[in-house]
Amino acid sequence: MKSILFAALASVGVVSMSVAAPTPSYIAAAVADKARPAEDVARDSDRKPAEMLIFAGIKPGDAVVDVMP
Repeated sequence: MKSILFAALASVGVVSMSVAAPTPSYIAAAVADKARPAEDVARDSDRKPAEMLIFAGIKPGDAVVDVMP
């Protein structure tokens, strides 16, 4: 029974990860901002800043504090 439940949950996770929502324009603009340091831009492929902002639900006007990166 546990293996069936695990398989069902794993398949739902795989399907949900493969369906990507479009990146909101405000996030795309922030990631593409020319004022971002070159070091940060170079790490974008590993850190995926747009995906992280979408996942966190950050919206324009939100106050964000990075307590423990």
